[in-house]
Amino acid sequence: MLSVIDYLIAKFTGLHASSFGKGFVGFVLAAVVLYVTQYFVAGYSISWIAAIIGALVYGVVDYFLPGDQEM
Repeated sequence: MLSVIDYLIAKFTGLHASSFGKGFVGFVLAAVVLYVTQYFVAGYSISWIAAIIGALVYGVVDYFLPGDQEM
């Protein structure tokens, strides 16, 4: 789901100009999605700090998993 949202943001805003910009947008997007999920899933609660840590973990795992890097 994060990949689809990231793709749509990059497609409509053009924020994929640099590797750092794309990584930062992906990090912020992951943190926001993790935090906002608590409003749609019953029994799920997360703090901003936990969302940031989760986004960091997601970024590290995404970095090490092989995949196509072009959009």
